[in-house]
Amino acid sequence: MKRSLVIAVLLFTLLPGCTFLGWWLARKFFQEELERYDRGRLAADILNARAAAAPNGGGGGAGGGGGEGGNGAAAAAAPDPAPASPPAPEPEPEAAPPPAAA
Repeated sequence: MKRSLVIAVLLFTLLPGCTFLGWWLARKFFQEELERYDRGRLAADILNARAAAAPNGGGGGAGGGGGEGGNGAAAAAAPDPAPASPPAPEPEPEAAPPPAAA
C-alpha cells in the first residue's frame, strides 16, 4: 500500500513537472525558429494584401523588384469569360446535278 502511494505521488508530481519542463525547454531552444516563421508569415500576409490592393496587379514581391503589372489581382478577381459558342457545323456538300441528257 505504501509503495503504490509513493508511486502515485511521484507520478502526479513528476508528470506535470516534466511536461512543463519539456515545454519550457522546447520554447527556449526553438524560439528563434518560431519568431522567424512568424515574421515570414507576417511578411507574406503584407505582400498578399498589397498585391490585392494594387490596381491591375501591382509590382513584384519582396526581392523581386518592380513587376510589369497587369494580370495580377485584378485578373484574379475578374469573372471567367463566357465559354465560346461551339463552331458552326460545316455545310453538307451539295449533290452534283444529274448529267444532262444529250
